[in-house]
Amino acid sequence: MNVHKSSVRQLARVLETPTGKNDDRSDALRAHLSGRLGGDGFVAQTFMGPDGACDNFWVDVGRGSKVLLLIAHHDAVTGSPGGNDNGAAVGILLHLLETLKVPTGMRVRLLFTGEEERELLGAKAYVDMHGTKGVIGALSLELCGIGDQLVVWDAAESTPFRERVIRAAHAVPFGSVPGFTSDHRMFVQKGVPAYGLSVVPTLNMNALTEFISSRGRSSTRPAPFDTYHTARDTFDTLESYALVHTAQSLSDLVQQLDQ
Repeated sequence: MNVHKSSVRQLARVLETPTGKNDDRSDALRAHLSGRLGGDGFVAQTFMGPDGACDNFWVDVGRGSKVLLLIAHHDAVTGSPGGNDNGAAVGILLHLLETLKVPTGMRVRLLFTGEEERELLGAKAYVDMHGTKGVIGALSLELCGIGDQLVVWDAAESTPFRERVIRAAHAVPFGSVPGFTSDHRMFVQKGVPAYGLSVVPTLNMNALTEFISSRGRSSTRPAPFDTYHTARDTFDTLESYALVHTAQSLSDLVQQLDQ
């Protein structure tokens, strides 16, 4: 395998296309994976979205029967560059593809979904076709490019998988976040322990708690929600610490799952 290490910040920019259109973002990710792995080094799944054909991509690291799913959607809402939502998460998974060490008996599937912004259609297509056999847990990465504190959301109830994620990432558990969803919910429906994973600025924790408690009706949208789904969600706003910290925490999680 011809792999050249790159910084996470550079890898996040794989989705930074001149047009910002989702078809071009998908093509850019496909080209990157093909350049790194060759045409048969990853799996592409085509499914139908509201405007035509869309793609999921995934790569397996390790060969074990116990599967950890790490998910990052590659589409963005119309009018947003999609830097933090969700180029940051894609960059983190691309970094893990190059660096992750997986214990014997484990397999990490790096799943890049399309059409998350349209009712989680990519994740639904994946589950409908491939099911969840062997999956011990799933995390969907969202807004992982700004801040210094990892949070696990849709995680009000304790499970062994949740506790390992919190321990490995030194993360704070949250319940649901109104108006904020992601691909892991397709796996929750199948009985898999699955959560969202995001990064937030520690200084904004009180404001974020108020924002969530108000069910998104607070007049203040603290970072990282201040740029969420807006034209201000540019790749220049991404912070290297947030990206590297998330990648390292996920690498630590993989090691702990085998213990």
